Amino acid sequence: MQEGEIKVTDEDVKKYYDENIDSFTTGAGANMEHILVKVADTDTDDYKKKCDEAVKTIEKEITDGTTFDELKTKYTADGIDTNMYVVEDLGFVQYEQPNYDTAFLAGAKEVKEGEISKAVKSSFGYHFIKVEGIKDKEVKPLEDVKAQITTTLENEQKNAYYNAKLEEWTKAAKIEKFEDRMQ
Repeated sequence: MQEGEIKVTDEDVKKYYDENIDSFTTGAGANMEHILVKVADTDTDDYKKKCDEAVKTIEKEITDGTTFDELKTKYTADGIDTNMYVVEDLGFVQYEQPNYDTAFLAGAKEVKEGEISKAVKSSFGYHFIKVEGIKDKEVKPLEDVKAQITTTLENEQKNAYYNAKLEEWTKAAKIEKFEDRMQ
């Protein structure tokens, strides 16, 4: 093969797409924000009691109609105990995400569009999760990723060609590598 002979067929693209379908799939999930009341099993009983009171306060505020934006403002204000409260916009989070607490994800999955969860206990403490933009699992159609796959396959062919040529030239030039001297 010469550099100009690189060809990617529709069959090559389809095979790559089928073999790598997971990379063209976005799992079900939603845009999530949360307020976390941090508490661990190793915390003192006094601290745990203080956290339980904080959770009850937030639950009451939600029941009384306080918006999530108002809660975010309150729990990020100056003077708030940042060791106890964490407020984060997590962006889009898939429900099957290996680097998230499973209890958190299970709780988030139960929340309806635009609503705020009840307290969700995780290994980090208690979360109040707001969910928006819920999406089902989505697979990008082949037509939408065909150009990307073609480029990937062309680059793979070019790399294979260049590596083969480099090896051929190295052998022809009788170049020796002294690995123990390379630093």
